[in-house]
Order: sequence, then C-alpha cells, then structure tokens
Amino acid sequence: AGQDTANQLRTLGEAYKIWQETLKDPTSVIYFGLSGDMVVAGLTPTLTFLVEHRMIDVFFSQGANLYHDFARTIGYPRLKTSPQQIDDVTIREKGGVRVYDVIEPAEPQNVSKVVVAHVAKRMWEEGHRVVTTRQFYYYVGKMLNEWNLVRSEGILTTCYRNNIPIFVAGPESSVTAMDLAAAQHIE
Repeated sequence: AGQDTANQLRTLGEAYKIWQETLKDPTSVIYFGLSGDMVVAGLTPTLTFLVEHRMIDVFFSQGANLYHDFARTIGYPRLKTSPQQIDDVTIREKGGVRVYDVIEPAEPQNVSKVVVAHVAKRMWEEGHRVVTTRQFYYYVGKMLNEWNLVRSEGILTTCYRNNIPIFVAGPESSVTAMDLAAAQHIE
C-alpha cells in the first residue's frame, strides 16, 4: 500500500513489489542482509518465517546479530527498558547487560564459550583447518539442533534446517567470534 505514498514508505512499497516478482521467478536468488540490532529488537520470528517459506536463499548478517540470536534460541529472554526505568549499575548487579533499550542476561556469554569450544573441537576433528563464516555458523545451527538446545526458533537453527547459507561480514563484532578465537587454546 505504501508504494503510492512518498519518501521511504514509497521506496519500501516498491521494494516489496520487486520482491514479489522475484519470488515468482524460480531462477532468482534472494540475498538478505541484516544489520543493526534487529534481533534484539525482535525481528527473529519474521526472519525465520521468511527462511522457512523459502523467501530467502542466502543470509548475510553482522556477527552480533547472530550472537543475540544464539542467546534467544537457547532460551534467554529480553526485557524492554530505558535508562529512566533502570540504571546500568543495577542491571549489571542483577546479571544483565543493556543493548540500547533492551536488557538481556549476561549468562549466555558464558554458555557461548562452551558451545563454541565444542563446535570448534568437532570441526577440527572432522578435518576443518580453515573455516569460513558460512561453515562455522552452519555448525553452530547444526549443533544447537543436535544437542536439543533450541528453546525458541532462531536464525541459526532455521537456516541450518533449511540449508540456507549464512555469511558474516565482520565476524569480530560478536561475542561468538571472540569465543572462537579463545577456543583454539581448549583441548
């Protein structure tokens, strides 16, 4: 409906029309890029719907979005807040971290270290010596599924099950990548 209005809403309406035409063409490949804190903002159910219904063929993301997806997938909730509601010192004392106007537990950062170490070990045992972001995030999704850690559908697990590749530009922007770097010292 927005394609007959003005400014960015018109552009969004035009993009929607192009997307609809692309979905009808079986030779098209749809690349989806995710940036900003959209997982923290709650976009994951929409994205998993798009993947499950084959409306995305290739997924690109920042590493931070996939860390937040990991935390959500394994069952860590987020709460909406603002600096006026609760200050950062209190949030930290209660074991949380603020991501703009959302609070999430700090605990998934500890869980991520363990999971990533096991992912790295398994990949090493299977002969992977040089790993792309596509391979790494495929394995994270695979192992979350295999280990029954999925509490809420996420991007990683849904892309794994639907064989949608995930590529990450700037993986160093996430806790997960730091955990992978640290995992090289774990036997």
